[in-house]
Amino acid sequence: MDTISSALSARHSGIEFLDALRAAAASVRRGVPIEVIAEQMRLPDRAISIAKAAVNPQSLGNDAALAIQQSGSAGFISFLASFGALAAMSSSTVRIPIGTPIARVSQGGVGAIDSGEISWTPLSRMTIDGESALAPRKLVYIDALTNEFEKFGAQYSGALNSQRARDYALMQDRMAFDVLTDSISPISGPTDAVEVIQALAAAVSVGAGSSLWLWASAETVKQMSLLRNGLDAPLFPDLRFDGGEISAGIKVVPTDAMIAPGSPEARAIMLVNAGGVAYDPGRIESDVSRQAVLQMVDETAPGAQSTVSLFQTNGVATRLTQFFGLKRLRASAVAWVSDVTFGGSP
Repeated sequence: MDTISSALSARHSGIEFLDALRAAAASVRRGVPIEVIAEQMRLPDRAISIAKAAVNPQSLGNDAALAIQQSGSAGFISFLASFGALAAMSSSTVRIPIGTPIARVSQGGVGAIDSGEISWTPLSRMTIDGESALAPRKLVYIDALTNEFEKFGAQYSGALNSQRARDYALMQDRMAFDVLTDSISPISGPTDAVEVIQALAAAVSVGAGSSLWLWASAETVKQMSLLRNGLDAPLFPDLRFDGGEISAGIKVVPTDAMIAPGSPEARAIMLVNAGGVAYDPGRIESDVSRQAVLQMVDETAPGAQSTVSLFQTNGVATRLTQFFGLKRLRASAVAWVSDVTFGGSP
């Protein structure tokens, strides 16, 4: 009988110990100092060590990396507005909420003045097609760092978040380029800088309130900024290697999304009337994990793959998921040339 009572008592104590251990580990993951946990929960040193090991299996140090990563991801999101062609152009687009049906009108309303009174010709036809609604597009960004890298953290957070923002903006711009040029064939023929710009401008229609944006690779923008005219003056005096404006106020934004990988690389150039593009930036959701298992490749593939456990390698990963809306409202809002190289004077 005494043996049974002792066993039950030991089992009860073990359950309490495990419950306390889980609570301690959860507190450590939330960034609560280990000294505070030890004092408040009155756990033995062994339990505290196990809790720390569960969160940080290699160094058994205080797990500040997760808190740093969480605050860093928030700072990273604030960087996104400063990078990328889509982010730069977004303020000039037509803001339409995701899921909103886009009306197609075969004849617009026309006002006429007659005998001092204004009369209006009614719309002859308007259709709302569910397929033309601004559909959500999903973008997922994942990066993984070692806990040791994060520990050195604060002084490098600005540079790290800047690089993350550039990587994220590149993914976003690539998606945007595919959406904006969908079913539009590239213009072929012109290679001279002026002729290329003229061909693009002729293909893109404008109206009151239009805003023209030229997307090009950083290398293409650099080449354009160095071009000289017959008088040895800059061909585009308001253009720098990192962007600016060219003739008639066309804004130029460099983005490496305009580079098609290959040998040699093909550099595209695209002109967009932002007033003919519907856009909803949506929102960015941030998640941080120390337990995920990742496949460390840029392009995933089906079947068995080599994976890495963040728990076992002492890593921490950030995942950003953005649902945003982007749609070209008319074909004449976009024109592009598939391969350009501007080297030397035109």
